[in-house]
Amino acid sequence: MKRLSLTLLSLVVTVVVFTSCSRHDFPDELKAYYPYYPNQTIYFHNDNGETMNFTITDYIVSNCDRHWGSKCPDLSDLNFHAITKYSFDDIEKSYKVEGWISVQNTVYISYDVTNMPHGELFFKGIEPYKSGVSSRIGDTIKMNPNTIIVRNEGVVQFEDENCIWYLTK
Repeated sequence: MKRLSLTLLSLVVTVVVFTSCSRHDFPDELKAYYPYYPNQTIYFHNDNGETMNFTITDYIVSNCDRHWGSKCPDLSDLNFHAITKYSFDDIEKSYKVEGWISVQNTVYISYDVTNMPHGELFFKGIEPYKSGVSSRIGDTIKMNPNTIIVRNEGVVQFEDENCIWYLTK
């Protein structure tokens, strides 16, 4: 009876260990590149004296959780969405904006404004779940086309079809 109990216990432990993953929360250090929150308004200006603002509609952080019966990857991500409307030469325009940071075995950062070229960078060879990840990426991330993201400030510059927009501080 004792032997059967030990065998069953060993089987249960083995199943639990091999069918779940460790929880990996999205790294706090990486949240600083998109330090936003829902309903936040972010203001931008251009060299022509025009202004626009983005309102953050969604700010979602996902983590790898334990799952019974299946393995999950060590994947977590941060995603935000924003929307803006502004007038340019008496024509109303609107943009949808998305920023994304995905971490697994490396760090992937993207920034996308509707109808504009997409900016993205892969930081290969950087272990995202170890402390000091932001020091290995750096405080300033420069993407094409003319997108700059600064740690603890977020997007400070991006380009649309007409001009370059700068964060209004």
